[in-house]
Amino acid sequence: MKFRLVYIVHGVVFLLLLFCIIKGFYEFHDYYSKAYSFPESFNKALYNNRIGIVFLLLLVIGVFLKNKTGWVFLTTYFYFVLWFLLFSINQESLNNFVDIVFFLSFVLVVAILLIIMNLEKVSFGFYKIDKNNSYGINIISCTLGLCVLTLLFLSKNIYFLNL
Repeated sequence: MKFRLVYIVHGVVFLLLLFCIIKGFYEFHDYYSKAYSFPESFNKALYNNRIGIVFLLLLVIGVFLKNKTGWVFLTTYFYFVLWFLLFSINQESLNNFVDIVFFLSFVLVVAILLIIMNLEKVSFGFYKIDKNNSYGINIISCTLGLCVLTLLFLSKNIYFLNL
């Protein structure tokens, strides 16, 4: 089996999946140790991680699909993270050097993953996306990432809409 650049992206996706699974177990244990019943603890932990679970399912599906759909799932998530980072910048969040370095390194990692996904070796060689089609699909992925971010912000701030 020959090493490909896309395997770096797949490895990051599986690390994210592992992180979310461990986080879910810790939250479940925390609720269970507060004298909640087993089903109630499971439901609370599942409810708190519902958005992350949906995103990770799409990412894992994107890893196993070797077509345009898989590529769109992966790049949409990375664009979502990039848009989220850009829209979450405020003066209080970047008030010391460590926060700035952490933020810039996270943006750099996401940008590198997007660059890897847009390389011709990955987009054409692995996902069979033609170079002429990749620009349009990239715009669609970027727009989908922004739409998902907008829906996430609206779902968290729905009480401001007075509906």
